[in-house]
Amino acid sequence: MTIQSKFDQFRQAIEPTENQREQIVGSHTHLRQTILQKLTYVKNTFLTGSYKRRTLIRPLNDVDIFVILNYNPGAYGNPTPQSVLNRLKQDLTAIYPNTTIMQDKPCITLDFNHCKFELTPAIEGNTWGNSYYEIPNPTNLITWQRIDSPDVLGEQLTRANNQNSLLIPLIK
Repeated sequence: MTIQSKFDQFRQAIEPTENQREQIVGSHTHLRQTILQKLTYVKNTFLTGSYKRRTLIRPLNDVDIFVILNYNPGAYGNPTPQSVLNRLKQDLTAIYPNTTIMQDKPCITLDFNHCKFELTPAIEGNTWGNSYYEIPNPTNLITWQRIDSPDVLGEQLTRANNQNSLLIPLIK
């Protein structure tokens, strides 16, 4: 057996199975398109993290979702991250009463037996053409923390992987 074949065998052993991938796709699609979009304070959602970068391995720890808030300071005042997390958890608990839902700063975690989903509320911003997000500050949850796009790492990883398609399998 060659080193490459051993590596391929190992990679296949740690990658999510086809069934696991289908469950994740079904769950995140339903959650994002059916449940979260019905909440009036949600503008949009997008995937981020290892699942989006295709570096997720078994055991399936979590799938990260950014929940973009329909934020209008004039209409809604200045909600604190904690108040947004409380509202999101309350609404999700009403929809999924038999699911373990908890706050794990700075996000809300839904534990669907096959996989956990971490929902991070975010406010979109733009200053002079530079886009950014504000997410709950994990150290105090009363202020928002400004970050660049969470997709920056994923975009860099994709560009690097496009050279020979071996980087992402190696990272796993």
